[in-house]
Amino acid sequence: MAKILFGVGGGPFAGLIGAAQSDPALIESVLETIINPRVAACRKRLEAAQRDGQLRTDVDLEEVIELLYGPLYYRLLIRTRPITEDQPAAVLALAFGGLTPSRQAREPFGDRHDQPSSFIMKFQQPAAVSREGTCHTSP
Repeated sequence: MAKILFGVGGGPFAGLIGAAQSDPALIESVLETIINPRVAACRKRLEAAQRDGQLRTDVDLEEVIELLYGPLYYRLLIRTRPITEDQPAAVLALAFGGLTPSRQAREPFGDRHDQPSSFIMKFQQPAAVSREGTCHTSP
């Protein structure tokens, strides 16, 4: 999603979101075709992280999803700062420093501070979304 918002698609996407606020059919279409498939892929990755012990099991995944996507949409719609290519990695590092089990929370990048943890790297891998809206993530 960040790649869409960072590139030339950001302006038209912001316009689409703005127009959708007063058009129930349009917002339903945006949710169904653009937002929900990405949220489903994100939820699937977060659930896998919980199963693997990389993410606390007591967190509300819907809140985590909004925590991760919120900064992108905030910059897109409010235009406080430009969306950058490195923003998703920065948001992940900040968010998961507080969401991971206690040992990982102290060291969100593992033993090497110049390399993201395996969870963050896995989370950043693109998800394939079929035309039917089903999500497939890379292993």
